[in-house]
Amino acid sequence: MPIQIFTAFDDPLATDHFTNATGIDASGNIVGFYEAAGVVHGLLSSGGTYTTIDDPLGTKGTSAQSINDMGQIVGDYTDSANRRHGFLLSGGSYTTIDDPLATTSTNAIGVNNKGQVVGEYLDATGIHGFLFSSGVYTGLDDPQTKIQNGNTQAFDINNAGQIVGFYTDTSGNQHGFLFSGGTYTTLDDPASFVTGAAGISNTAAGDINDAGQIVGDYAVDSTSHGFVAARRRD
Repeated sequence: MPIQIFTAFDDPLATDHFTNATGIDASGNIVGFYEAAGVVHGLLSSGGTYTTIDDPLGTKGTSAQSINDMGQIVGDYTDSANRRHGFLLSGGSYTTIDDPLATTSTNAIGVNNKGQVVGEYLDATGIHGFLFSSGVYTGLDDPQTKIQNGNTQAFDINNAGQIVGFYTDTSGNQHGFLFSGGTYTTLDDPASFVTGAAGISNTAAGDINDAGQIVGDYAVDSTSHGFVAARRRD
């Protein structure tokens, strides 16, 4: 196995000593957010240079969540009324992303090279995933949430339009999902079901690449573990 090299990642403006990297594109450009004087700011790190990303409407904070290979960035900002909105930064211009069904907040989390955005919004019934594509919002609710009255959150979309995230059932259990070709597939890491485990296990799918490989995490007895899932080739 090749030696892995870890490099510290700290925005020089992070006076509160808090920096979080959330996304990276094929060229190594990184997005995330940092905190200074109690306020969260988005960031872009490119070629060793840090650039602050602050949506002009985000008077109470901005965070960047994902970047595609076209340089488009998505994330969320909080306005003066403490309401959260998603945003798309493309060509130097900010566009607000607010699902029309959202009553309190929208969060843009993932973007592919086609500019399709996924995320989550909150209404009176709970949390729902969404897809924003060519100006059209499409709701993403895993059918299991409708049966069990839970919540769905979408985290990432690849260039084939496959979407991953997780849903929560009425018992508070999280289950990962893959949405592909109009079909939802539940993703539960087998290791999360441990015979005799005292706690409740959870699985969440966080990212998917163009090969269909999925990464995420699962928890057993309050211990969290990462996973990689790929389609088996028989």
